[in-house]
This record gives sequence, structure tokens and C-alpha cells, in this order.
Amino acid sequence: MDADSAGPRAAMADAWVTFRLGSQVYGLPVAPIEQIVPMVTITPLPEIGEPVAGVINVRGRPVPVVDLRRHVGQAQAAFLLDTPIVLSHIADHSLGLVVDEVLDVLILAPGDLIAPTQILPSELGQAPVIAALARMPGGLGLLLDPDHLFGPEQREALTRAAEMLPQLAAKARIPGGDSGAGA
Repeated sequence: MDADSAGPRAAMADAWVTFRLGSQVYGLPVAPIEQIVPMVTITPLPEIGEPVAGVINVRGRPVPVVDLRRHVGQAQAAFLLDTPIVLSHIADHSLGLVVDEVLDVLILAPGDLIAPTQILPSELGQAPVIAALARMPGGLGLLLDPDHLFGPEQREALTRAAEMLPQLAAKARIPGGDSGAGA
């Protein structure tokens, strides 16, 4: 199968950061990922709602955090000290994505990709959050399209959180220390 049959979104990047949520392996293109940091204290934000779990301090800059497990419909899991946060620039915002475990960076060839439309029944329509399914070591993984990871209401919540953050930061230092991550 060539890249055209997998669709343009599947061919948008060949390098993917793979991570685990529960027993499922997912991937995001390398391009929007800034850094991966260990868990720090996440300060909840009142009245923001899903998908924002709270905010962390990244070199003095408040950054909203999304529990990606809850976002994709999996049960919430306790955050441990070694739970990674993937700092990314998605939906016009810098944000942290909490995942269970970062696995690897894979270079995927077009032949490794399967378009969702080749597997999903036509009555389900498109699954825009899924860029492609990928043959990976150990089985199939779901490659996420960062441009479609959040719906309109969720993007609005991220925008509200981003607008609130400078005001919160000015009033008080966000606890949890500084992740030391680059911005």
C-alpha cells in the first residue's frame, strides 16, 4: 500500500513518538512535541472542564495539562512520579499530555500504514482523530492526528485555560516546582 491509499493525514510525518495508554499503543508526529518531562504537581483549574486536568509550571510559564487517557475514553489511572508528560504544541496552544509510558520514536514507512477507512465500516464515517493505524513491533498502533485531537468544545476549554493562566500566574506562583522544560 502506498501513502496515497493511506490518505494525506497518514503521510504527514514519518517519525512518530509512540506511547502507551492502558494496553493500547498510540503515536503522535514528532513535529509538535517539544519535550518529555516526568510528572510534577498538576494544579487543578476551576470551571475549565474537560479536557484540561490542570496546569503545570514550565520554566515560569503556566502550561495546561490534558490527561490523554481520559481524553480517549479510558479509565483514569493514578499519576506516579515516573508518569511522563509530553509537552507539545497542539491546537494553537502549548500543553502537556499525560500518558502512561513513552515507548519509542519510530520511523514508519508508507507500507506500515493502514487508512482508517480501510478498516472502519462506512456507516461510522471518518475518524478524524485517527490519522492511521500502523503496523508496529508487537502489533497495531493508533496514530493520532494532532490537528483533530480536540473538538471545538475542547479547543474552547483549552483557550479558556490559556487565557486564565497569565492571571493565575500573576496572582500566585503555580505550585509543583518548575519542570525545567524548555519553552
